[in-house]
Amino acid sequence: MTLPSHSHQFAKSPHSPYLACIQTLIFIKANMLKELIKVKGVKQKWLAQRLGVSEVTVSNWVQDKAAPTRKHMEKISEVLNIPFKELIG
Repeated sequence: MTLPSHSHQFAKSPHSPYLACIQTLIFIKANMLKELIKVKGVKQKWLAQRLGVSEVTVSNWVQDKAAPTRKHMEKISEVLNIPFKELIG
C-alpha cells in the first residue's frame, strides 16, 4: 500500500484510517505467525535461533507488540518453507 506524501500528518491521529490500516496489517501478520508456528509444530525459541533474533523478539511479533521487518519475513518464509507472497499476502 502506498500512502500519499502527506499521510504522515494523518497517521499521528489515533482515528486515522492510515493508522488503522497499518495496525490491522501488523495484527494480521502477528496472527499468521502465531498460526504458522502452531501448524509447523515449532517453538518460538527454535524460530528465533534460525532467524538470528532473540526469543523475546519472536514473542513480541506473535503477541502483536512489534512487527517483523521485510528481511525477517523473508527469512521466516525460508525457514518455515512458506512462499513469501503468502506471508505478506
